[in-house]
Amino acid sequence: MARYDIKAFLKATKYIKYVLTVFLVIFIFYAVFMQDEGLVVAVETDSDLSITTSPSSGFISAPNMAPGQQAAAPLTVKNEGNLDFSYDIEVVMENGSEMYYSVLDLVIKDSAQNVLYNGKLKDLNDLVLGVLGAGGTDVFDFQVGFPAECGNEYQGLSTGVTFVLNAVEHPPYIEGGGVVWDPPLEKPDVHVRKGMIMPIRFHLVQNGTFEIIKRGVDLVITGVNDAGQPVEYIFSVVDDTLEWEEHGLHKPHYRLMFDAEKYPVKLDTYYTAAVKYGDQKLEPQTKFISGH
Repeated sequence: MARYDIKAFLKATKYIKYVLTVFLVIFIFYAVFMQDEGLVVAVETDSDLSITTSPSSGFISAPNMAPGQQAAAPLTVKNEGNLDFSYDIEVVMENGSEMYYSVLDLVIKDSAQNVLYNGKLKDLNDLVLGVLGAGGTDVFDFQVGFPAECGNEYQGLSTGVTFVLNAVEHPPYIEGGGVVWDPPLEKPDVHVRKGMIMPIRFHLVQNGTFEIIKRGVDLVITGVNDAGQPVEYIFSVVDDTLEWEEHGLHKPHYRLMFDAEKYPVKLDTYYTAAVKYGDQKLEPQTKFISGH
């Protein structure tokens, strides 16, 4: 909606979608430049990777907006999860006038007033916003502008857009990463009997230093089941089948109580235990053997 005596408001709805396989968060708020009250509603998925924004309502209110004027508002982004993430932002037109959508300007600044983006709203695509630590907060200033040269051909037009913030666990690769296995798997010849529950505990190291932050790692155990068929048992921090422990007598570590009754093992057969971080397989792996 645009004319010389335009009244513009932002109506917004935001959604969070979490994809376990790639530690991906998609955060959307739906923006319609129209005469209405601003609103932002959040629907979240609880996880170790979580993102929220503030304000929760009234994001950008622009009454009596005329060509040459701007509408501005701050947006606070908070990492509500337990993992650091890097994130970017993009925009998608949802409905309304493409002509109006194409002419709007957008400026995004960080809290230090550094200009992160200055261009057309329609051209905002995968703009990197940085890395946000667990529990941390970023504040950005958004400014939408209606160019001064626009004329009466925009009268009565409106448009709707979707801003998408994509966040992925950071870093995606552990430089110099490795694994330290605690007993009993520090030696690759431990015997596990059917029906036994064996504790598996390990630490991550980076360039020789024990890590103290939680990462979205998987523990993968491969071998054959009691019928001799190949199996791959996967335990993950993401779905809480692999536990993270920060307290106690040991350094922060990952822990699994491997139940050989629930996950059958074949007699006198070796099984490999490996830790994966995304596509990265960390070394060393270890082994255990099923016994009597």
